[in-house]
Amino acid sequence: MHVPTSESPYAFDNSSAHAQAHHTALSDLRDAGSQARISEVVDLHGAVCADIGAGAGGMAVWLAGQVGLTGQVLATDINPDRIPAHPQLLAIRHDITQSPLPEPRHDLVVCRFVLNHLPERLAAVANIIASTRPGGVILTEDFLPRAPQQFVEQAPTDEDARVLLRFESAYLGVLTKHGNDRHWSVRAGEVFKRRGMIDVDVQESSGLWYGGGPGCRMLRAAMAQLFDDLVAAGVKTDDLHRVGELLQDPRVTVNGHVVVSVRARRPQAQKSANQPG
Repeated sequence: MHVPTSESPYAFDNSSAHAQAHHTALSDLRDAGSQARISEVVDLHGAVCADIGAGAGGMAVWLAGQVGLTGQVLATDINPDRIPAHPQLLAIRHDITQSPLPEPRHDLVVCRFVLNHLPERLAAVANIIASTRPGGVILTEDFLPRAPQQFVEQAPTDEDARVLLRFESAYLGVLTKHGNDRHWSVRAGEVFKRRGMIDVDVQESSGLWYGGGPGCRMLRAAMAQLFDDLVAAGVKTDDLHRVGELLQDPRVTVNGHVVVSVRARRPQAQKSANQPG
């Protein structure tokens, strides 16, 4: 998803040459887990669903395959050009920080790896809730990065480990300058509770990311999109090229970012979503 603002432009651009690699890696890393979280509580057959910040549309296409001929899926993004066509899928340009989704309200609203990037995330939360029908389910997921000093588990050399550590520290700093709140995910469940959501279930999942695997491929694509920002933050060009090599090297192991998955239900009698978060 690409959400430019005047002061803190969204870090990743769907029009980037590296965007597809980024989306593919994220899908490989998390789609199965997200799908399991949804399937536990939602009967998707005939459902009206939405995927906010759909990126390349992998999750939206999966949902479209589940809802059947009587269901429908809305996929939104500031730049929806990468979302593929599907008979049950409508892709539109939309900014969730500005307004709720178009009617009808949805049985399921999914928003993955978006809210932590948005300085206006509380407005987005209110609009997500307003887009969900009473009794409907919301699933949001965001990363919680570990402290940079915990990032490297194994690298070919001590210098390679130091290069990876410098990259991770600078990478998190660059994201912060773009409006990312790396700690949002640990507050998200409580924010939804205060907004009146029920059955709030927070699940964390983490693990090691190996060179060439989905997590490291995601970081490599993210680094490519933020290359100039990282250089401006003081990372040497040669170090960034080395990081690109290391993130493909099976001898590299890093402690992956924790995925915080928040699942909640809108009650039948909904109090205002505009309470302070």
